[in-house]
Amino acid sequence: MTEKGVPGSVVQHMAVDLKAFLILDGIRSTLLGLCLVLAPHLLLDVLLVHKSDGVHWHMARVLGGIFIAHAYLCYSWYHSTDGSTHSCILLDRLLTSALSYALCLHTQSTTNDISSTWNSESLRFLKLNYAVEMFLTSVLIVKRRFILCLFAKVCQDQLFNSLVQCDALAAVIIGSLWFALPDWLLKNQVRYSLTETHIFLSRLFGANLLSSKIYSNNVLNFAVKKDLIVWSFARSLMCLIILGGQIYSQYAYVAWWRSTHWIGIGLFSIWTVLSTWTYIRESNSVHFQNENQIELDN
Repeated sequence: MTEKGVPGSVVQHMAVDLKAFLILDGIRSTLLGLCLVLAPHLLLDVLLVHKSDGVHWHMARVLGGIFIAHAYLCYSWYHSTDGSTHSCILLDRLLTSALSYALCLHTQSTTNDISSTWNSESLRFLKLNYAVEMFLTSVLIVKRRFILCLFAKVCQDQLFNSLVQCDALAAVIIGSLWFALPDWLLKNQVRYSLTETHIFLSRLFGANLLSSKIYSNNVLNFAVKKDLIVWSFARSLMCLIILGGQIYSQYAYVAWWRSTHWIGIGLFSIWTVLSTWTYIRESNSVHFQNENQIELDN
Protein backbone atom coordinates (compact mmCIF):
# COMPACT_ATOMS: atom_id res chain seq x y z
CA MET A 1 0.00 0.00 0.00
CA THR A 2 1.46 3.37 -1.00
CA GLU A 3 0.60 6.87 0.01
CA LYS A 4 -1.02 9.04 -2.61
CA GLY A 5 1.50 11.21 -4.43
CA VAL A 6 4.54 9.40 -3.05
CA PRO A 7 6.72 7.39 -5.49
CA GLY A 8 6.93 3.66 -4.89
CA SER A 9 10.73 3.75 -4.42
CA VAL A 10 10.38 6.37 -1.69
CA VAL A 11 7.70 4.31 0.04
CA GLN A 12 9.96 1.24 -0.07
CA HIS A 13 12.84 3.13 1.56
CA MET A 14 10.48 4.54 4.16
CA ALA A 15 9.22 1.03 4.96
CA VAL A 16 12.76 -0.25 5.54
CA ASP A 17 13.64 2.72 7.75
CA LEU A 18 10.42 2.42 9.72
CA LYS A 19 10.83 -1.30 10.32
CA ALA A 20 14.38 -0.76 11.56
CA PHE A 21 13.10 1.98 13.88
CA LEU A 22 10.27 -0.25 15.15
CA ILE A 23 12.69 -3.07 15.99
CA LEU A 24 15.20 -0.80 17.76
CA ASP A 25 12.51 1.15 19.60
CA GLY A 26 10.76 -2.09 20.56
CA ILE A 27 13.94 -3.63 21.98
CA ARG A 28 14.81 -0.44 23.88
CA SER A 29 11.29 -0.13 25.30
CA THR A 30 11.23 -3.81 26.30
CA LEU A 31 14.54 -3.67 28.18
CA LEU A 32 13.76 -0.35 29.82
CA GLY A 33 10.22 -1.39 30.72
CA LEU A 34 11.32 -4.67 32.30
CA CYS A 35 14.07 -2.93 34.29
CA LEU A 36 11.64 -0.32 35.58
CA VAL A 37 8.98 -2.87 36.52
CA LEU A 38 11.15 -5.65 37.94
CA ALA A 39 14.15 -3.81 39.41
CA PRO A 40 13.51 -0.06 39.61
CA HIS A 41 15.86 0.35 42.58
CA LEU A 42 18.88 -0.93 40.62
CA LEU A 43 18.37 1.48 37.74
CA LEU A 44 17.55 4.50 39.90
CA ASP A 45 20.47 3.97 42.26
CA VAL A 46 22.77 4.30 39.24
CA LEU A 47 21.19 7.59 38.15
CA LEU A 48 20.75 9.23 41.55
CA VAL A 49 23.28 10.28 44.19
CA HIS A 50 21.10 9.40 47.17
CA LYS A 51 19.51 5.99 47.66
CA SER A 52 16.09 5.73 46.00
CA ASP A 53 12.93 5.05 48.02
CA GLY A 54 9.43 3.60 47.66
CA VAL A 55 8.04 6.69 45.93
CA HIS A 56 10.80 6.49 43.30
CA TRP A 57 10.18 2.78 42.80
CA HIS A 58 6.43 3.22 42.41
CA MET A 59 6.71 5.99 39.81
CA ALA A 60 9.37 4.02 37.93
CA ARG A 61 7.22 0.88 37.90
CA VAL A 62 4.12 2.60 36.48
CA LEU A 63 6.35 4.29 33.89
CA GLY A 64 7.67 0.85 32.94
CA GLY A 65 4.12 -0.28 32.20
CA ILE A 66 3.86 2.37 29.47
CA PHE A 67 7.15 1.24 27.93
CA ILE A 68 6.11 -2.42 27.86
CA ALA A 69 2.79 -1.56 26.18
CA HIS A 70 4.66 0.56 23.63
CA ALA A 71 7.07 -2.29 22.89
CA TYR A 72 4.10 -4.58 22.23
CA LEU A 73 2.79 -2.09 19.65
CA CYS A 74 6.18 -1.90 17.91
CA TYR A 75 6.37 -5.68 17.51
CA SER A 76 2.70 -6.22 16.62
CA TRP A 77 2.58 -3.46 14.00
CA TYR A 78 5.89 -4.43 12.39
CA HIS A 79 4.08 -6.11 9.46
CA SER A 80 1.12 -3.73 9.40
CA THR A 81 0.31 -2.33 5.95
CA ASP A 82 -1.60 0.62 7.39
CA GLY A 83 0.63 3.70 7.52
CA SER A 84 -1.57 5.18 10.23
CA THR A 85 -0.23 2.70 12.80
CA HIS A 86 3.40 3.59 12.10
CA SER A 87 2.55 7.30 12.09
CA CYS A 88 1.06 6.98 15.58
CA ILE A 89 4.26 5.44 16.90
CA LEU A 90 6.39 8.18 15.32
CA LEU A 91 4.19 10.97 16.68
CA ASP A 92 4.05 9.34 20.11
CA ARG A 93 7.84 9.06 20.34
CA LEU A 94 8.37 12.60 18.99
CA LEU A 95 5.98 14.14 21.52
CA THR A 96 7.36 12.03 24.39
CA SER A 97 11.00 12.82 23.61
CA ALA A 98 10.27 16.55 23.17
CA LEU A 99 8.46 16.78 26.52
CA SER A 100 11.12 14.67 28.26
CA TYR A 101 13.95 16.76 26.79
CA ALA A 102 12.23 19.93 27.99
CA LEU A 103 11.87 18.31 31.41
CA CYS A 104 15.61 17.60 31.54
CA LEU A 105 16.39 21.23 30.66
CA HIS A 106 13.95 22.44 33.32
CA THR A 107 15.51 20.16 35.95
CA GLN A 108 19.00 21.28 35.01
CA SER A 109 18.14 24.98 35.26
CA THR A 110 16.06 24.87 38.46
CA THR A 111 18.15 22.49 40.60
CA ASN A 112 20.59 24.52 42.71
CA ASP A 113 23.27 21.85 43.13
CA ILE A 114 22.78 19.29 40.37
CA SER A 115 25.76 17.19 41.52
CA SER A 116 24.12 16.54 44.89
CA THR A 117 21.06 15.00 43.22
CA TRP A 118 22.15 13.29 40.01
CA ASN A 119 25.19 11.12 39.42
CA SER A 120 27.71 12.59 37.02
CA GLU A 121 26.65 12.46 33.38
CA SER A 122 23.32 10.71 34.10
CA LEU A 123 21.15 13.74 33.28
CA ARG A 124 23.34 14.54 30.29
CA PHE A 125 22.87 10.97 29.04
CA LEU A 126 19.08 11.31 29.33
CA LYS A 127 19.17 14.60 27.40
CA LEU A 128 21.28 13.03 24.66
CA ASN A 129 18.93 10.04 24.44
CA TYR A 130 15.85 12.26 24.00
CA ALA A 131 17.64 14.55 21.54
CA VAL A 132 18.62 11.59 19.35
CA GLU A 133 15.07 10.23 19.48
CA MET A 134 13.64 13.62 18.49
CA PHE A 135 16.05 13.79 15.56
CA LEU A 136 15.34 10.26 14.31
CA THR A 137 11.56 10.56 14.51
CA SER A 138 11.66 14.00 12.86
CA VAL A 139 13.74 12.62 9.98
CA LEU A 140 11.33 9.72 9.47
CA ILE A 141 8.33 12.07 9.52
CA VAL A 142 10.00 14.37 6.96
CA LYS A 143 10.82 11.35 4.77
CA ARG A 144 7.14 10.44 4.86
CA ARG A 145 6.51 13.97 3.53
CA PHE A 146 4.32 14.60 6.57
CA ILE A 147 1.76 12.11 5.25
CA LEU A 148 0.78 10.82 8.66
CA CYS A 149 -2.64 9.30 8.08
CA LEU A 150 -3.83 7.33 5.05
CA PHE A 151 -7.49 6.97 5.89
CA ALA A 152 -10.27 9.13 7.24
CA LYS A 153 -13.55 7.42 7.97
CA VAL A 154 -16.49 7.75 10.31
CA CYS A 155 -16.80 5.06 12.98
CA GLN A 156 -20.27 3.49 12.82
CA ASP A 157 -19.94 1.89 16.26
CA GLN A 158 -21.06 4.69 18.57
CA LEU A 159 -20.16 2.81 21.76
CA PHE A 160 -16.62 2.08 20.60
CA ASN A 161 -16.27 5.67 19.42
CA SER A 162 -17.32 6.88 22.88
CA LEU A 163 -14.86 4.54 24.62
CA VAL A 164 -12.01 5.76 22.42
CA GLN A 165 -12.83 9.41 23.08
CA CYS A 166 -12.96 8.72 26.84
CA ASP A 167 -9.58 7.01 26.58
CA ALA A 168 -8.10 10.07 24.84
CA LEU A 169 -9.53 12.36 27.52
CA ALA A 170 -8.14 10.15 30.30
CA ALA A 171 -4.66 10.15 28.74
CA VAL A 172 -4.70 13.94 28.30
CA ILE A 173 -6.13 14.81 31.72
CA ILE A 174 -4.13 12.32 33.81
CA GLY A 175 -0.94 12.79 31.77
CA SER A 176 -1.17 16.60 31.92
CA LEU A 177 -1.74 16.60 35.67
CA TRP A 178 1.25 14.34 36.31
CA PHE A 179 3.42 16.46 34.01
CA ALA A 180 2.34 19.85 35.35
CA LEU A 181 1.33 19.25 38.98
CA PRO A 182 3.03 16.10 40.34
CA ASP A 183 3.79 17.70 43.72
CA TRP A 184 0.11 18.53 44.18
CA LEU A 185 -0.97 14.97 43.26
CA LEU A 186 1.56 13.34 45.58
CA LYS A 187 1.29 15.80 48.48
CA ASN A 188 -1.39 13.93 50.42
CA GLN A 189 -0.41 10.45 49.23
CA VAL A 190 3.17 10.15 50.53
CA ARG A 191 4.48 10.33 54.09
CA TYR A 192 7.73 12.23 53.45
CA SER A 193 8.75 15.45 51.72
CA LEU A 194 9.25 15.18 47.97
CA THR A 195 12.59 15.84 46.28
CA GLU A 196 13.45 17.01 42.76
CA THR A 197 13.98 13.41 41.66
CA HIS A 198 10.49 12.38 42.76
CA ILE A 199 9.06 15.26 40.72
CA PHE A 200 11.24 14.38 37.72
CA LEU A 201 10.07 10.75 37.61
CA SER A 202 6.45 11.81 38.04
CA ARG A 203 6.70 14.28 35.17
CA LEU A 204 8.41 11.68 32.99
CA PHE A 205 5.46 9.37 33.64
CA GLY A 206 3.06 12.19 32.76
CA ALA A 207 4.88 12.98 29.51
CA ASN A 208 4.69 9.37 28.33
CA LEU A 209 1.05 9.00 29.34
CA LEU A 210 0.05 12.28 27.70
CA SER A 211 1.80 11.32 24.45
CA SER A 212 -0.09 8.03 24.29
CA LYS A 213 -3.26 9.96 23.45
CA ILE A 214 -1.91 10.04 19.87
CA TYR A 215 -3.18 6.46 19.48
CA SER A 216 -6.63 7.26 20.85
CA ASN A 217 -6.94 10.16 18.40
CA ASN A 218 -6.04 8.03 15.38
CA VAL A 219 -7.25 4.50 16.15
CA LEU A 220 -10.59 5.13 14.44
CA ASN A 221 -8.69 5.71 11.19
CA PHE A 222 -7.01 2.30 11.19
CA ALA A 223 -7.91 0.36 8.06
CA VAL A 224 -7.49 -3.12 9.52
CA LYS A 225 -9.51 -4.36 12.49
CA LYS A 226 -6.53 -6.40 13.71
CA ASP A 227 -4.46 -3.22 14.22
CA LEU A 228 -7.27 -1.73 16.28
CA ILE A 229 -7.37 -4.81 18.50
CA VAL A 230 -3.58 -4.65 18.92
CA TRP A 231 -3.91 -1.10 20.24
CA SER A 232 -6.79 -1.97 22.59
CA PHE A 233 -4.77 -4.87 24.03
CA ALA A 234 -1.71 -2.65 24.50
CA ARG A 235 -3.79 -0.04 26.30
CA SER A 236 -5.33 -2.70 28.53
CA LEU A 237 -1.86 -4.14 29.22
CA MET A 238 -0.54 -0.71 30.18
CA CYS A 239 -3.45 -0.03 32.55
CA LEU A 240 -3.16 -3.47 34.18
CA ILE A 241 0.58 -3.08 34.81
CA ILE A 242 0.12 0.42 36.22
CA LEU A 243 -2.80 -0.67 38.42
CA GLY A 244 -0.82 -3.70 39.59
CA GLY A 245 2.11 -1.41 40.41
CA GLN A 246 -0.16 0.89 42.40
CA ILE A 247 -1.61 -1.95 44.48
CA TYR A 248 1.83 -3.52 45.00
CA SER A 249 3.28 -0.19 46.19
CA GLN A 250 0.41 0.30 48.63
CA TYR A 251 1.27 -2.95 50.42
CA ALA A 252 5.03 -3.23 49.83
CA TYR A 253 5.96 0.39 50.53
CA VAL A 254 3.76 1.16 53.54
CA ALA A 255 6.52 3.30 55.02
CA TRP A 256 6.20 5.78 52.15
CA TRP A 257 2.55 5.67 50.98
CA ARG A 258 -0.55 6.79 52.88
CA SER A 259 -3.98 5.16 52.68
CA THR A 260 -5.16 8.12 50.55
CA HIS A 261 -3.26 6.47 47.70
CA TRP A 262 -6.29 4.17 47.38
CA ILE A 263 -8.26 7.09 45.93
CA GLY A 264 -5.90 7.23 42.96
CA ILE A 265 -5.99 3.45 42.68
CA GLY A 266 -9.79 3.49 42.58
CA LEU A 267 -9.90 6.16 39.88
CA PHE A 268 -7.31 4.40 37.72
CA SER A 269 -9.13 1.08 38.09
CA ILE A 270 -12.06 2.64 36.18
CA TRP A 271 -9.79 3.30 33.19
CA THR A 272 -8.39 -0.22 33.49
CA VAL A 273 -11.85 -1.82 33.45
CA LEU A 274 -12.97 0.24 30.45
CA SER A 275 -9.81 -0.48 28.44
CA THR A 276 -9.96 -4.21 29.20
CA TRP A 277 -13.65 -4.36 28.33
CA THR A 278 -12.94 -2.55 25.04
CA TYR A 279 -10.32 -5.15 24.11
CA ILE A 280 -12.57 -8.10 25.01
CA ARG A 281 -15.51 -6.55 23.15
CA GLU A 282 -13.55 -5.91 19.95
CA SER A 283 -11.88 -9.35 20.05
CA ASN A 284 -15.24 -11.08 20.45
CA SER A 285 -16.72 -9.08 17.56
CA VAL A 286 -13.95 -10.26 15.23
CA HIS A 287 -14.37 -13.86 16.42
CA PHE A 288 -18.13 -13.60 15.79
CA GLN A 289 -17.56 -12.22 12.29
CA ASN A 290 -15.11 -15.02 11.47
CA GLU A 291 -17.59 -17.67 12.60
CA ASN A 292 -20.32 -16.14 10.43
CA GLN A 293 -17.96 -16.04 7.46
CA ILE A 294 -17.12 -19.74 7.90
CA GLU A 295 -20.82 -20.60 8.01
CA LEU A 296 -21.44 -18.62 4.83
CA ASP A 297 -18.52 -20.32 3.07
CA ASN A 298 -19.90 -23.73 4.02
